[in-house]
Amino acid sequence: DSWQVLLGEPRFFLRAALFLRAALRSEKRDLDTRIGVGFGTVERINAERISLSVGDAFTRSGRQLDTMGTSIGITVAVPLSGAQPFGWLQPMTTLCSVAMNHWSERQAGIAVRMLAPGGARQVDVALELDVSKQMVSKTLGAIEFGAMRSAIQWVEQGGWEADIAQPEFPPAQSHQPNSVNLLESTKIG
Repeated sequence: DSWQVLLGEPRFFLRAALFLRAALRSEKRDLDTRIGVGFGTVERINAERISLSVGDAFTRSGRQLDTMGTSIGITVAVPLSGAQPFGWLQPMTTLCSVAMNHWSERQAGIAVRMLAPGGARQVDVALELDVSKQMVSKTLGAIEFGAMRSAIQWVEQGGWEADIAQPEFPPAQSHQPNSVNLLESTKIG
């Protein structure tokens, strides 16, 4: 199985990638995915089948998957003209991804709720899962979720993505946002 996600706002790539991995792991611990993130231009978007779309973002994400082999995790590629100031991007992404490699289904189930856009409050997660707030808090502490949340918040504050070579969308796609990244993957497990 494989899948692709096109994001119009690059600053949300880390949350999206971690959310997808956590969602899979919350269902079954050995269910996981490889994710290649590609920042770049888009020449053509096929809304019916994203896999038929064309552009640098699509090419970069595919190449990132190829470099991963069978490794689980998340890898990132930016346009070469914008790569120099982004030396932090891959290590930060790798650290967050590696942190979840040993999560149990229960831990991933709590984390996926916290990773959802807007993030849930611990008390809401506890109510939804019918557990105590203390158990949610203890689980988040055990998986060092605070460090992951700090990384996500830093990436999402934005501004850095303006320095990446900005994609130009085809005229027919002028309603699309002016920057894009793609998450592409194959599911493992």
